[in-house]
Amino acid sequence: MRTIFTIITAISALICFAFIGVTLVTLGGPKVVNLGHNDQNTYQLKFDGLEIDYDGRVTTIGGEGMNSHTTTTLGVDVIHQHRDVDAGAHLPSGDGLVISVPSFYPIAIFAILPIIWLVATIGGKKKSAPATSETQPAA
Repeated sequence: MRTIFTIITAISALICFAFIGVTLVTLGGPKVVNLGHNDQNTYQLKFDGLEIDYDGRVTTIGGEGMNSHTTTTLGVDVIHQHRDVDAGAHLPSGDGLVISVPSFYPIAIFAILPIIWLVATIGGKKKSAPATSETQPAA
């Protein structure tokens, strides 16, 4: 069981270090990874300094018939988009989602297990008490 916990902790630490590296690299400018598109949406992942954005926007022509609703909870912005059928752009209805998360959230989440592992490892290596005359055999 301890081996499985160590493996999961190592994976968590690697992911944490990856997020730290991406955050440091993108402090100079945003990096965008295009995840593809279909008839309805365009998908991309954007790393911009201290923010990570998942963008699944609805494909629009002139922005006609678009409705957006923004919700913010604990620093996480969620924008839900909806395009009506009778938008006048001759496009079917569609839904889109944009999520913006501060980059320190995944860093903190993936750092939890390595911190617990370090505390358990350091705390488990307490020095044993030296033998006293009561525990030593009589000469």
